[in-house]
Amino acid sequence: IAAARANPRRIVEVAAAVVGDLPDEQASDIIEEMEPDAGADLLADLPQERADALLNLMEPEEAAELRQLMRYDPESAGGLMTLDFVAVPQDLTVAAALQTLREQAQEIDTLYYVYVVDDEGHLQGVFSLRDLILAAPTQRIEEIMERDVVRVRVDTDQRDIAHTVAHYDLLAVPVVDEEDHLL
Repeated sequence: IAAARANPRRIVEVAAAVVGDLPDEQASDIIEEMEPDAGADLLADLPQERADALLNLMEPEEAAELRQLMRYDPESAGGLMTLDFVAVPQDLTVAAALQTLREQAQEIDTLYYVYVVDDEGHLQGVFSLRDLILAAPTQRIEEIMERDVVRVRVDTDQRDIAHTVAHYDLLAVPVVDEEDHLL
C-alpha cells in the first residue's frame, strides 16, 4: 500500500485489479462514486469489453463524462482534468453569479476558482471566492475577474502542468482546447 501511495499510477493498477474481480453492478457503482479522472483512468486499465459493460450500467451523464475523459492520454491535462468546475458568463452581476455558484457548487467537492466564459464557452477570466464575497452585489463579473488567466492546453504533459502550477502557485489550472474553450 505504501508503494502504491508513492506512485499514483500503481494505485490505478491496483484498483483496476480489485474492480476487475467484482460483479459488474458492484464495480460500476464503485467507479461512479470515484472522482471522474480517477474513474476514467481505472476504466482505461480494464479490457475494452469490460469497460464498455461497466459504462453501460452507469447513469448516462456519468458514463458520458467518463467516456469524454477516456479520450485523452492519462498523462496529459485532458487525462488528469476533472469536469467538475464552475463557470459563469462575464455579463452577470456578482449577485447573479453568487446564485449560479450556489446551484452549481452543490455537485462539486473542491472549489478554488470560478471561471468566466463567453457565450461560446471560451475562457475569458477567473476570480476567487474571496473576490466574489468582497465585491458589491451590483458589480459585473467582468469588473472583478482577472483577464490574464494561466491555462494549459488539453494535450499538455503532466510535467509541464506541474511546473505551471508550482511556478504560479496555483491551486488549480484551467484546461482549454485549441480554440480556448474551457474543458
